[in-house]
Amino acid sequence: MIQVRRSPIQLAKNNREILTEKDEDFPCICVLNENSTVAIKEVPWHWHDMIEFNYVIDGEVRIFTQDHTYNLKRGDLIFINSNVLHHMDFLENVKYYALLLDYHFLSGAYNSAIEQKYFTPILRCANLPSVLLQPVTPRRIRMVENMITAVEAMRDEETGFELTVREQMSRLWMRLFDETEEIRANSLLSSNQDVERMKVMLEYIYAHYMDPITLDEIAASAGVSGRECTRCFQRSVGSSPIRFLIDYRVHLAAEKLLLTSEPISVISEKCGFASDSYFGKTFREYFGCTPREYRKQK
Repeated sequence: MIQVRRSPIQLAKNNREILTEKDEDFPCICVLNENSTVAIKEVPWHWHDMIEFNYVIDGEVRIFTQDHTYNLKRGDLIFINSNVLHHMDFLENVKYYALLLDYHFLSGAYNSAIEQKYFTPILRCANLPSVLLQPVTPRRIRMVENMITAVEAMRDEETGFELTVREQMSRLWMRLFDETEEIRANSLLSSNQDVERMKVMLEYIYAHYMDPITLDEIAASAGVSGRECTRCFQRSVGSSPIRFLIDYRVHLAAEKLLLTSEPISVISEKCGFASDSYFGKTFREYFGCTPREYRKQK
């Protein structure tokens, strides 16, 4: 079964993506994301335990990880590793498949020889948070074909489709393993220190954005100094903690303007702005119009 999503993804309070309809007996999810019917043009920073493959059917999407920015167009495929922070901007109306799976679905038993030989080297590679796989070589073309065949199997759900999905994604993974051989040979296993700190600090921001929180409070949530907190944010998402907080508040307010009928003053307060005037000024800096104009235009 393929889920169809026409609204922003659902995030838990710690911004771990809520993956609906997950079947523990078949730990693989396929979602058809259609952005053409909503005005929200971004997905905030989030992560999940499952590995992810995105294939663009139409339109264009920009994907950010801690280390890379990718522009994906029609026909492009991207791999996003387990527990990698990522953020998405829709540059135009976009339609794409997201296939997410527990890698044990492919590797078999936990800590098996297959897992250690073919999965751990990618999952723990510091230089492989993500891989863009544009179909410009025979191997990458085969990988796109593997992805499409797996998606079609989940769509049709004919007898044995689960085995087809497992077979095709195993072939895709083996090709990804070969594709990344040189990168893995010159990389260390990731310590994930920045990632873990960022998750804690993002969780704090997402839980307290409506309050007048400070840099020191954000830093204290991860047990680091304000200076190290700032460095960690710059290394990970290219922004200061306070700028990130303001960005989140503004975009959350924009979403509420579109998806609710709450008064603007209520939205301003709920999103952590000290006053309606400050909210209006900040909103105009981001969107070039007032909150009222934004709601009316969209």
